[in-house]
Amino acid sequence: MKAKFFVVGIIGISVLLSAAGCGPTPVVFQPATLDPSQLAFQTKAAEWTLEPPVLTATPTIDPSLPVLAGSFPDWTYYAGSPNNHNHIAIDPTSRYIWSANESGVVQFDLQTALYISYSRINGLPDNEVLDIGITPDSKVWVGTRFGGLAVYEGTRWKWFNSQHGLPGDGVSEINVSPDGRLWLGYTNGAVSRFDGSQWTHWGTADGLGSDEVTFLDLIDPERPVAYTRASKYFYNGAAWSYSDFPPNGYAIVDVAASTDGSTQWYAAIDGPDGKGGVVEVKNGKATLYSGGSRIRGTRAYGMAVDSRQVLWIGTDKGLVKFDGKTWVTYTTTHGLPSNVIRDVALTSEGKLWAATDRGLANMGKDYRHWVIMTADEVSEPRFSLPIKALAFDFSNALWISYADGLHRLEGTNATFFNKSDIKNKEDLQAVLPAPDGTVYFIGSTQVVKYESGKWKVLLASSGIPFKTIQASAVDSDGRLWIGENRTLAYYQEGKWTKVYIDQSLPIQPQSLKSLAVAADKTIWVGTTDGLYFCREGAWSYVDVFASTPVHSVTIAPDGLIWAVAGENVVVTQGAEWMIYEGGGNFTEPVERIAVARDGKVYFVMATRFVIFNGNEAKLVTRAEGLPGGSVTGLAFGEDNAAWFASEYGLAVYHPS
Repeated sequence: MKAKFFVVGIIGISVLLSAAGCGPTPVVFQPATLDPSQLAFQTKAAEWTLEPPVLTATPTIDPSLPVLAGSFPDWTYYAGSPNNHNHIAIDPTSRYIWSANESGVVQFDLQTALYISYSRINGLPDNEVLDIGITPDSKVWVGTRFGGLAVYEGTRWKWFNSQHGLPGDGVSEINVSPDGRLWLGYTNGAVSRFDGSQWTHWGTADGLGSDEVTFLDLIDPERPVAYTRASKYFYNGAAWSYSDFPPNGYAIVDVAASTDGSTQWYAAIDGPDGKGGVVEVKNGKATLYSGGSRIRGTRAYGMAVDSRQVLWIGTDKGLVKFDGKTWVTYTTTHGLPSNVIRDVALTSEGKLWAATDRGLANMGKDYRHWVIMTADEVSEPRFSLPIKALAFDFSNALWISYADGLHRLEGTNATFFNKSDIKNKEDLQAVLPAPDGTVYFIGSTQVVKYESGKWKVLLASSGIPFKTIQASAVDSDGRLWIGENRTLAYYQEGKWTKVYIDQSLPIQPQSLKSLAVAADKTIWVGTTDGLYFCREGAWSYVDVFASTPVHSVTIAPDGLIWAVAGENVVVTQGAEWMIYEGGGNFTEPVERIAVARDGKVYFVMATRFVIFNGNEAKLVTRAEGLPGGSVTGLAFGEDNAAWFASEYGLAVYHPS
C-alpha cells in the first residue's frame, strides 16, 4: 500500500492438604478413568478413520536435524532442547512415544532408538505445544497456543485453526474418549468434538466459561466434564452448566476414580492459595494432599493406572505410587533423571513411561530398573528461553540477554556469561553497543560495561547518578546516556556528567520513556508528558504533543525521526510532524519502532508488524510466520535480517 501521512503540527521525537491421612483403605480403580490417548489401548471401533478437511498445504516432513529452513520461507526458528518433556502419548502399536516440549514435539522410535523433532521449521503451526494425543488410528494430534491444532498422518502435518472453523487458535487440552472420538479444550474456554467426519463446537453461548480448559474428563463420553483454571462444567447431552461440586478453585489436569465411584483423585497444578497437589474427593468432601507425607510436591501434572491397579502420579517432587493402601514416592535416588515428572503413560505391555524436564524414562520390573532416554541437543537450548533484549555490536557479534546471563554469538562461536561471571544482580533490559567496541547492558538500577573482554558493573554506589534508569541510549561518540525523571547523564572516560531538562519549560516531565541522540548531537527525550529536545544546549518542548505520552523514539539513517505519541505513529524531518497510518495496517497499538541497516522501518505490534520501505507498507502476521508472544527486542544483521527476541525465544525474519 502507498504511504499516507497527515500533518499534525509544527516541529520534532526520541529513540532509541496437607493431610496426614487416615489409615489406608484398599482401592480398586476404574480401568477407563484416565486419558486414553496416554495409554496404548484397543478399541472395538477398528474401522474408525479420520478424514479431516483439506487444509492449506504444508511441507512434507524433513526428518533431518536440525533444519534451519522453515515452513515459512522467510523465517528461521531456533528450537530449544527436546529433553524438557511436558506431555507424552503412546501410539496403539507401542512403537512410538510422542512427547511435547517447549519447542515442539519429538517422536521416539523404540525399535531403532532414533527420534525426529518437529517444530515450526518442519511442519507445526506453532512451537508452543500445550497438549498431545493419539487417536486409535495412530493419528497424532497436537494443540498449540497460537497456531491451533495440527495432525500428523504418517507423512506430513495438516493444520486446523479458527480460519477453518475452530472456536479458537489456542488448543490447551486434547483427549480421546473410549469410543475413539477426539475432544479439544481451548484457552478461551471453548470445547470441540470430532467424530471422524463432523465437528461439534461449544462456547460461552452454550454455558461454558471463558477461562482456559485444563482437562476434559471423558469417563462417560456422553456426559463429559470440562475443567478450567478454576471451575468445572458438566455436559448433559444438550448444554453445559457450571458446577460447584468439589474440587472447585483448582486447575485440574487429570482425574482417577475408584471402581465403586466413592472416591476420586484429581491432579492439580494450582489452587486457591497457589498450591496444587492431589485433591481427594470422598463423600462430597475434598482434601488436598500437598507438601506432606503422601504427596511431597505442590503440583501434580498427570496420572496413569497400570494393570495391577496401581495409580502413578507425576509431581514436581517425584513420581508417586498409590496401590490403594500405601503411598510411595520415587525420585532421582531411585534412578529417575529428574524429580520433575510432567506426565506419565503406559504402553500396551504395561511399561510405565515418565516425562521429565531432563529426558524420558521407562521403568522395568521395579523402580531400580529405569532406562533414561534423552535426545541430542538440536541447537542451543537457551534460544527458546524468554529473551530480555538483543543487539549486534560494531563487530557484528550478536548479544542476547536472558534472566540468568548473556550470550555472545559471533559466526559459529557462542559464549555464555552467567550472572556470576559478570557480577550483576538484576535482569539486563537493553543492549547498547558503542562504536569503539564497548557494549553497555542496562538494568533498572545498574549498568554493566563490557570492554576488551573485561566486565565492569556500574552502580549508584560507584557513581551512577540515579536510583532508577528509565531510558538509555549511546551517541555517535560512544557516550552512554541514561535518564530519570527530569535529569539526564552521560558517561565518558569513567565519569558521569548530569544534564538537566530546562525547568522553565511550560510542562515538566514526570517520567522518561525513551531517549535518543541524533548525529547532529540533538538529544530527543520521550516522556509521559510529551516530547522534549535539546539542540546546542537549548531545550524545547514540542507543543503539538502536549501531555501526550511519547515512547519508542527512533532516528533513521536518513534523518527521519519516528515515535509513538499516544495512539499514533508520528514522523518528522525538520519542523513539521505527521501521522503515519502504516498503510491502514495499524490495527493494534505499535509497541516499538526499529530501523534496519538498509533504512526500512519496522513497526512492531502484539501479533503483527509492518515494514515501511519509504514508499509502501508490508504487513507480516502470524499467518506469515510471526512467532507468538510479546516481542522484547529487535536487532538487524548485516544481511538486513530482522532478529526478533520474544518471551518464547529467538526467531529471524529474512525479508524477501
